[in-house]
Amino acid sequence: MRDLGWICTNSWRFGRSDLPVGGFGHYEDLFAGYESVSGREVNRNHVKFWEVYGSFWWAVGCLGMAEHYRIGPDQTVERPAIGRRSSECQVDCVNLLIPGSVTLVVPTSFDSQLDMPRADELLFSVRDYLRGDVMDSTTGRTNFLARVAANSLDIVLREMASGPEHRRLELERLRLLFARDAKLPDLRWRLVNGLRDGSIRLETPDLAEHLRFTVVNQIAIDQPKYSGFKTAVDRER
Repeated sequence: MRDLGWICTNSWRFGRSDLPVGGFGHYEDLFAGYESVSGREVNRNHVKFWEVYGSFWWAVGCLGMAEHYRIGPDQTVERPAIGRRSSECQVDCVNLLIPGSVTLVVPTSFDSQLDMPRADELLFSVRDYLRGDVMDSTTGRTNFLARVAANSLDIVLREMASGPEHRRLELERLRLLFARDAKLPDLRWRLVNGLRDGSIRLETPDLAEHLRFTVVNQIAIDQPKYSGFKTAVDRER
């Protein structure tokens, strides 16, 4: 069941959310084929558990990549970019466990009265240079890393436009949830530890909505082209 769940994990569908088995097949065909060869019945609930677990496992793996950048041994531009992909796996878990409506943060515009180029304009110029001149004149790994670097600058631009409001709303929801006027990191850890030790249940009023809103708005910053984000915001309910 774990192997079946693993091949159904959304990270390995490569954008084909309509084909849940590796981006090339359907659940029922996979299960029927397995049962016909093995003689064992597929437990759908167990497969779903391992599908959720696969997304959770890769979310932790992505954060591990970010840690490699922070403390070694690999401090290439690729590692922190992969770290940001943790939210892709988190939104897959949301879609499997707590689907529902979600409100997206409205990005702020980069408005300034300064005659000097704004911060976003500087970032745009470097990003376009990487995607243009650098990628046009390189091949292999350098070409690949230039693309990664340009994508990272896109994340920074979206973070600048949506991040402050996203975190403000997250803090507001957590303060209401716990009836405490504390800082965001402290409230996050209180939630994490409460979920871990069972003192906070997923059925707690407004908790599922908070988790869904937080995760979906984070993936809107990190990778809005990811199929799981589209599923979260376009799902027919």
